[in-house]
Amino acid sequence: MELYGYVNSALDLLQDGVESLSDFDPANSKRRFRISANHILDLIILHPLARHIESFNSQLKVSVNNLVEEESKIIDSLQIDNNDLCLVAMKIDMKSIIQEKVLDEEMVVLGCKSNPLTKEVIDMDTFLAQRHCRYAVGQIGYKMGNAMNMGYVDEREVFLDTNNPFNAMMMTQGTDSLVTISRWLWEKYASQFELAEIQTSFEIPTVPLYLTYLKKMEDSKANRWLRDQVKQTLASLR
Repeated sequence: MELYGYVNSALDLLQDGVESLSDFDPANSKRRFRISANHILDLIILHPLARHIESFNSQLKVSVNNLVEEESKIIDSLQIDNNDLCLVAMKIDMKSIIQEKVLDEEMVVLGCKSNPLTKEVIDMDTFLAQRHCRYAVGQIGYKMGNAMNMGYVDEREVFLDTNNPFNAMMMTQGTDSLVTISRWLWEKYASQFELAEIQTSFEIPTVPLYLTYLKKMEDSKANRWLRDQVKQTLASLR
């Protein structure tokens, strides 16, 4: 454990040298790219990105690993697990990490179709008075609280916390609770759930999503190519 810092630094130098010298040709490479992503981008981008990358060369592969959004886990995902990129909602202030905003994800409030609130425009007090199924606990909860002048305290009465959007929608359709979720996810999978949109008199904040990578990989040909493919894929979906 005491030697880890020295050994890891030496390996980093070796990896930097290999990256700077190696050429990358997407038409001939057999590389497998590794991306860590939160649930929203995992669901949005996984299949179209894989198809897009394999269209250059069937031997190119991409793996998307689910990532819990905590700063230490994001950093470890890049520095220790050697993922090429992370796609996350959390802003990280570190000189060794670069982040580019690639998306502002619109959110929508949903309730079961029999919920009388689906026929109204609700205000903040009514919204907070309901029970909630809270999806993606950390970043979305914090950003909602901040945008609604609640500071970094989420004042909703939460009866279920989950990082699975389908669990959140499934639980909401069988209860009197509300869920606030990605509009893209809702529009994509709406037909599978007995839910309806609830209009609000206040603005539901968007959730920014950042393409995140190590600064030392900024000039890597392979990493730069992968970043371009992610951006092109997202642009084609919007």
